[in-house]
Amino acid sequence: RAPMASTVGGLLGEGTERLRASASESPRLDAELLLGHVLGVERTSLIAYPEALMGDGQVGVYRALVERRVAGEPVAYIRGFKEFHGIAFAVDPRVLIPRPDTEILVDLALDTIRARLAAAPRPPGSPPLRLWDVATGSGAIPIAIAVGLRRIRAAEHLALIISDISPGALSVAVENAVAHGVADRLEVATGDLFHVEP
Repeated sequence: RAPMASTVGGLLGEGTERLRASASESPRLDAELLLGHVLGVERTSLIAYPEALMGDGQVGVYRALVERRVAGEPVAYIRGFKEFHGIAFAVDPRVLIPRPDTEILVDLALDTIRARLAAAPRPPGSPPLRLWDVATGSGAIPIAIAVGLRRIRAAEHLALIISDISPGALSVAVENAVAHGVADRLEVATGDLFHVEP
């Protein structure tokens, strides 16, 4: 190994080259995310302190994570979470990784819900608006919507139903709902699009 391999900068260079050789689409970003995960720091810290030394244990863990990425495992699964709409969501192979372009759907849903709430006064005791997310996976979309409504103090006006054919995916979604304090807004159902059993 090169003498600099025990520094943050050296390891980033090594990881980036290893990932570039494996045809990663974003070798430097992947290397930074994985090293930041090992060290428990943001990417900006890695860039700011490239001369920082790393212990042998950390070096070994980082190299093992790089090899998992080289083998094709997504960075989000390796780290155990993915940022979506400004929120960190737990993800693992039981769910698909939330895609950044889907954040537009959350924005559109929030705009639509806000417009409906503002269109006419809601008398006390009015039933909440209902939103049903079919094939919810990690629950990223409905949870981001619920969190967005909570920010404007309107969460009580929305009832969420999430469903998925996979009990494992629903477990991840519920874990995310609890982590973001919106589990009380959710009704959970296991089943497919045509047949749902609450």
